[in-house]
Amino acid sequence: MKTFDTASAPHLPPKRNVRTVMGLVLLALAPGVLAHGWFFGPGIAIQIVLATLFALGFEAAMLRLRGRPLRPFLTDLSAPLTAVLFALSVPPLAPWWIAAIGMAAAIILAKHLYGGLGHNLFNPAMAGVAVVLLCFPREFTQWLPPAGLDPSIGLPGLGDSLRVVFTGVLPAPWGLGHHRPGHAAGHGAHAGRPERHAGGDPARPAVRRFRRPRLGMGGQLLRVGRLFSCSGSGSYPGRYRWRPWAR
Repeated sequence: MKTFDTASAPHLPPKRNVRTVMGLVLLALAPGVLAHGWFFGPGIAIQIVLATLFALGFEAAMLRLRGRPLRPFLTDLSAPLTAVLFALSVPPLAPWWIAAIGMAAAIILAKHLYGGLGHNLFNPAMAGVAVVLLCFPREFTQWLPPAGLDPSIGLPGLGDSLRVVFTGVLPAPWGLGHHRPGHAAGHGAHAGRPERHAGGDPARPAVRRFRRPRLGMGGQLLRVGRLFSCSGSGSYPGRYRWRPWAR
């Protein structure tokens, strides 16, 4: 008669390590990433690659500064998971420096300054999104209409997406309001006058550049500091309260 090894109660499944848990979450995100690419183009792949590279770089730098071994923490998939969650939360054609600043805030401020994985007070990916949204709100408006919303306009290819991400130039028909269904070139006083947008030459292809941040580095660091320091209702009463009716 064949017997089997038994164990005493409680009968619980074996514990999963960090790498397994992070891998399962990444696997669960795969359908969402594919759907994102289907509706908004290959820009999501560019954002994931950029965010992952920056996340691993900042992770390695912080581990080196803290005197921790690199291999166990760089291979536990926590940094790539943070990068994918961040990439899914930003526009697929966001400038490359959005990923750099977001991952710096996520890995350095929200993760390692609190003691590393498992000790962080905030979700690192969402903290990174909050920082770049607070500092660069205009870059979060650069969403294109999903595929199928306007049959006359397709999605940018890989080359166009790379050009937008690294140079900030959005070529026609996605620039200058063309990406809005039923919207003519320009708007308001510039409608029907493409020469005002193309430097005086109507035949010149219209391009659009993302506005670069106006504040200096000191101003951006001040905003980031406010985000992480003004926590709780007791600090600065009424000053940072959200008032949607106030303009």
